[in-house]
Amino acid sequence: MHIVELTARNVKRLKAVQLRPDPNGNLVKVTGRNAQGKTSVLDAISLALGGAKAAKATPRPVRDGEPEAEVIIDLGDIVVTKKFTPDGAAPKLTVSNRDGFKATAGQSMLNELTGDLSFDPLAFTNQDPKAQVATFLDLVGLQELAEQLDAERTQLFEQRTTINREVKTLEARVSGMPEPPEGTPDQQVESGEVIARMREASAVNDRRTAVTIEHRDAVSEMTSASQRVADLEAQLDAANAQLDAAREAVERTAEAERELPAAVDLSVFEDELAHLDTVNSHVRAGQARRAAVEDLAARRTEAEQLTASIEAVDQRKRKALAEAELPVEGLGFDDDGLTFNGQPFKQASAAEQLQVSISIAMAANPNLRIMLIRDGSLLDVDSLAMVEQLAEKHDFQVWIEIVDSTGDVGFVIEDGLVESVND
Repeated sequence: MHIVELTARNVKRLKAVQLRPDPNGNLVKVTGRNAQGKTSVLDAISLALGGAKAAKATPRPVRDGEPEAEVIIDLGDIVVTKKFTPDGAAPKLTVSNRDGFKATAGQSMLNELTGDLSFDPLAFTNQDPKAQVATFLDLVGLQELAEQLDAERTQLFEQRTTINREVKTLEARVSGMPEPPEGTPDQQVESGEVIARMREASAVNDRRTAVTIEHRDAVSEMTSASQRVADLEAQLDAANAQLDAAREAVERTAEAERELPAAVDLSVFEDELAHLDTVNSHVRAGQARRAAVEDLAARRTEAEQLTASIEAVDQRKRKALAEAELPVEGLGFDDDGLTFNGQPFKQASAAEQLQVSISIAMAANPNLRIMLIRDGSLLDVDSLAMVEQLAEKHDFQVWIEIVDSTGDVGFVIEDGLVESVND
């Protein structure tokens, strides 16, 4: 759908113009000297077809001194009429078809016909990087996925940042913790345990001493008894009884002595008790260091896992972009914004930025296939030819304002009127 005829009256600098573009052409040149009404022609189109955004861009649409302004755009199937008053009241919009049927929600209907960049495709170039990426992703149908992936990536990145901060803290802590002496036990030694073992060993020694004394006495008794037997035959019977008793005692105590454990050196326990605090301090230091090392390893592992997750998110984004149907070959994006042929879009040449901006606007594929380019005089011959080629390729009607004083190019506007029409 193109503009078949544009009629504008008292819009900004315009007095009255009626323009019928060549139906076989794609480039509509609106020319003339400065301050004659060229821009007003393009503004009349955006005011008639655009909504609140267009109205905000042109807060005073009525020519000074006139009671009202009117724009009528014939789109073939429908006719759009919009009237403005200088008092700032809401404009009166009528959208009707050839049969006279009038749409009840005319602006909503027009919004569905036009694209977001139709009235100023070069605005894409001036958008901030985030807005450019959002426009691009919405165009290729990846906006929702990109927002989901970006949110996921942000969460993972923040988690990794926190963990990496903890890793650095733990690394500094571990580096300041010396290794405990070799042989230090893993758990602290309680003094009660050592004292209990010392008492047990002391009891063993006491028993051994008692038995040893008893045995020594028994031996002495046996010796005395034997001597008395030799000396006192008369007391033989009694001495023999004593001897038998002594022999029994010797055997008993000898057996008891053999069953006793070896004597324990109590100085070992005394030394252990004396150094217990030092040992336990080493134990605590070792435990703390091992815990820190384990925590450090866990945090490093977690950071590595998050890094892998971030890379997976980035890979999903790259895969989705690779599978998307792009409006311009070489167009993409990264964390910093839009890219073109691998370089930041802002670093592309003016011609490349123009090509991308217009291609993106056209790729939106609105039903109303018109486009407005202001400041067309800034385009060189090659850029203008490129715009015309894109317009022909995508069947767009591009309205472009150009400063020209020859009067030989396009629709020539002079003092708010159509001065001449040139093919």
